[in-house]
Amino acid sequence: MNIPDFQKLMHPFLEAIHDGCVYSTEQIVEILRVHFRLTMDDMKVRIPNGTQSLFRNRIDWAANHLYQAGLIASFQKGYYQITEAGLQVLSQERSKTMDMAYLRRIDQFHAWETIFNDDIKTLPENQNIEVEIQNETPEVIIGKASVILHQSLKFELLQLIKSKPISFFEYFIVELLKKIGYKGIDSANFEVIGQQEKQGIEGIMYQDELQIDKIYMQAKKWDIQVTSKDIRNFIGALSLKGTKKGVFITTSSFSDEAKAEASLNPTHKIILVDSDSLMQLAISHNVAIQTKRTIEIKSIDENF
Repeated sequence: MNIPDFQKLMHPFLEAIHDGCVYSTEQIVEILRVHFRLTMDDMKVRIPNGTQSLFRNRIDWAANHLYQAGLIASFQKGYYQITEAGLQVLSQERSKTMDMAYLRRIDQFHAWETIFNDDIKTLPENQNIEVEIQNETPEVIIGKASVILHQSLKFELLQLIKSKPISFFEYFIVELLKKIGYKGIDSANFEVIGQQEKQGIEGIMYQDELQIDKIYMQAKKWDIQVTSKDIRNFIGALSLKGTKKGVFITTSSFSDEAKAEASLNPTHKIILVDSDSLMQLAISHNVAIQTKRTIEIKSIDENF
């Protein structure tokens, strides 16, 4: 990836506004984009688990560090002007290699960082956090951690479901379908299939409360991959159930042939839900999931 980390952005940031005029963040982003020869694809890269541009996020964090060091001023959110201290720094040849070590020589920045690190050191395993925070912005660090926790949760939930009896799987699927919003769903609507290698549940659900729009569903607690033959059998069962709409859920995956069989069928609308999609749905709708902790990220209310 061509996007520089926030430390490499600090000196070019000062150079971009060296004439003493007030620049908006958008203007600085464009100047630095040209400076680093970033492509449109580079500009589309987002922070993990977020919507903000990674390049913009790193510029914001570079601006924050320059501001804390007293090298730039901000009289309005998103607008910056170089200070006398910033101009003096630019006149020094060693400033071209500006990084965290350079900023720590500035008393104002050192005082701010001391307070900042006092909070960091109260966290467990703070050594790893300190190393990471030298090269990345907090939003990216939080985003990466969030992605790791999310992936870990999906894995743990899938293993839990696989380790439980078929009755647990049936209850899990019924509760999930209720949360998603399907109608006419209760345990009596589903028949547990007895064969061990085919264990799962099947039943009818509805998109409306009047139970007019009927959907046939099969959910398989399988480790084996779903094949095109399984999908053909499913399509055959749709007609017997009196509907052309079906949802096939599995705790495993679908072969490419199975996906093609479902997507290319001209007369039936078939939705395939593999293990990853199933876990994602469960987490999104809080089925077998609880919120352990909520973290709020706050900023100054400029309209206050």
